[in-house]
Amino acid sequence: MTHDYLITAAAPFLPLALDEMGAVARSTELQGMIGDEIALIRTDRDLGAMHGAMQRQPPVFVRHIVPVQAHVDFSGEGEADLAALRDAAVALADSGMLRADDVFSVQARVVTAVEEQRPFSPYAIAQAIAPTLTERCGATVDVRNPELVLSVLATAQQAWLGVSPVAFNRSDWAGGERRFRREAGQLSRAEFKLLEAMELFALTVPKGALALDLGAAPGGWTRLLLAAGALVTAVDPAPLDPSLMAHRQLTPIEDYALPWIEHAHAEGLLYDIIVSDIRMDARDAARLMVAMAPLMHLDSWALVTLKLPTPDALGMDVAAMLNQALDSLRARYRTVQARQLFHNRHEVTVRVAL
Repeated sequence: MTHDYLITAAAPFLPLALDEMGAVARSTELQGMIGDEIALIRTDRDLGAMHGAMQRQPPVFVRHIVPVQAHVDFSGEGEADLAALRDAAVALADSGMLRADDVFSVQARVVTAVEEQRPFSPYAIAQAIAPTLTERCGATVDVRNPELVLSVLATAQQAWLGVSPVAFNRSDWAGGERRFRREAGQLSRAEFKLLEAMELFALTVPKGALALDLGAAPGGWTRLLLAAGALVTAVDPAPLDPSLMAHRQLTPIEDYALPWIEHAHAEGLLYDIIVSDIRMDARDAARLMVAMAPLMHLDSWALVTLKLPTPDALGMDVAAMLNQALDSLRARYRTVQARQLFHNRHEVTVRVAL
């Protein structure tokens, strides 16, 4: 028996995500593309087997994955098509996918070509389905903390539906699109990367923690760490944003990373948190993070972004480059977790710990 899944990844790296799924489930076959970030794949692994395989061999580039258990062709009549989606969802619930004691949410995405009109909004889909399922099987809707997700991906012509545990989907958010509200005083988009990484890897900043921010300018990550109560040493040859300079818990160092690391070694400094968003080759960034291991203790955590060329860059084997960088980190650190976040562009974010 075969099973279909929808995987989502950043468009330039979707081929690498497909390669990862081929390694996770060796029978994987590409069935089609929906837009430039979503692929429909087929494999002989059911939901449980696929989940176990991804836990043993976590993909880096697969941002989101959901099963396909139902398919609907649209007629082009809005209300009739919403009714068809509702009927398909009810059939899934009736088959035992949802029970009275389940807590669920409906996550809908609508993907259309530029010239196509959206058949309906994600909100309209959720509103058409969720109340009916609650009435039908007694399951409880909780959009903030669901245990199960009914995923719906719709185009102008058709839709795919599936029910899965949130933990299977690799993200709590539809398509893995974790969005944050822009704050007053925000210094850069890079702040979203740190927020997303801390949420994904369940990282906290204890009040009074000693933090080292390498490649800090203009200071977005430094600002977030200071706001959380950390004492931050921010290292960058470029100046930080003036709005940060009066902060009492900030020590700005206008220098390059390597000289400061050598100084910290000589002084025997230890940090609770180290973050690095320096623009350099991924393998060099990994080597720099290895050099920082003596500055950490067993309860420390660190984040580093590994910058990558696009997969079609002439003469560049992006997967090999990333694997070399990750192998360097694994040789020194006990914990190495790598993911391409929604807010990453041509890079992946890696969490390491001793």
